[in-house]
Amino acid sequence: MCFLVWYVRYRLWQDSQNWVYLIKELDRITGQGQSAISVDDTLALVEIFLVEAYRS
Repeated sequence: MCFLVWYVRYRLWQDSQNWVYLIKELDRITGQGQSAISVDDTLALVEIFLVEAYRS
């Protein structure tokens, strides 16, 4: 069970890094400058989403 928790957390962290990269590239391409989102912010949002989905 512990391995599964770490695996899911690692995958969520990887996904959040991908989203941050895509957001920064979109900001760069569109000329909007610095993005206000970080990997930690994205991961926190994903965790909140999963908690809410689990409660439903």
